[in-house]
Amino acid sequence: MNSSPHDKAEAIIWDLDNTLYRFTSEMKEDCNIAAAHAAIAAGIDKDFEELLIEARASEKEYGYSLHNFVKEYGVPYSEMHHPFHEAIDETKVDIIAGLPEFIEALELNQFIYTNASREWADRVLKFIGLNHLFKDTQILCMEDFNYEPKARTDKGLSMVLDKLGSPKEKTISIDDMERNLLFPYIHGLKTILVHDEFDAEHVLHEIECPTRLSETNLI
Repeated sequence: MNSSPHDKAEAIIWDLDNTLYRFTSEMKEDCNIAAAHAAIAAGIDKDFEELLIEARASEKEYGYSLHNFVKEYGVPYSEMHHPFHEAIDETKVDIIAGLPEFIEALELNQFIYTNASREWADRVLKFIGLNHLFKDTQILCMEDFNYEPKARTDKGLSMVLDKLGSPKEKTISIDDMERNLLFPYIHGLKTILVHDEFDAEHVLHEIECPTRLSETNLI
């Protein structure tokens, strides 16, 4: 069945890290180094090189350099969140060519919902050329929803949906991690999982046909 103009999406909720830009090998190692420094700042009494090895293992297994420090040492994530992000070099990310123009051309209500810090979001958005498209009021960062990961709570998502004010069935959530799309799916949003390359044609297709929700939308 063909979609009508009334079926089209009205809003997009973008993830930030590895979605609006891509990780490089340099970027991943920079995150591991930053995680080791953040662990020291949080009071973990181990040598930097030993902590770096743990950060690399954590990133490899969980896609998240700080995971083992929180799980194994009981350090509150909130104590490492800001030192970790402040130590990362935004110039090591891989810019997606044409993405600013693509986003600017979308006549939709758009929002960024991220586990990152606001300080990091400001720096990296400026570097990749998207800062003029997202005001502070269009960005929700982890410190705004009590340092709870997107995969473990829908608190932040509910805040974003309230701010957007668009029907859930006409809202698209885009992320690079399937676990972060579970709550959007439960809430009835269309979900798009970003793989190695950003697929603009797929996003445009989902914008045109957002109202049919099934398990196949969680891709």
